[in-house]
Amino acid sequence: MSVSEQIVQRLNQLTEAEQIKVLDFVESLQTQNRQWQDSQVGHPPEAALWSTFSLACAMRGLEDDPTEYTLEDLQESF
Repeated sequence: MSVSEQIVQRLNQLTEAEQIKVLDFVESLQTQNRQWQDSQVGHPPEAALWSTFSLACAMRGLEDDPTEYTLEDLQESF
């Protein structure tokens, strides 16, 4: 009996709630595998893409804001 057949046989013995957990686990494995493959071919991992996107969204429009401080405000005085 092949591994796939063994998995299906055991999966059929589980409750639907347990099968949902198995599906979540399989999807997690696939995501991890995809991220690893992407990192191997020069693609940034998904987390890095989300981080870059998040930062870009947070900074959007700031270049159009007026400057509140002058160079004199930045000088330290003792």
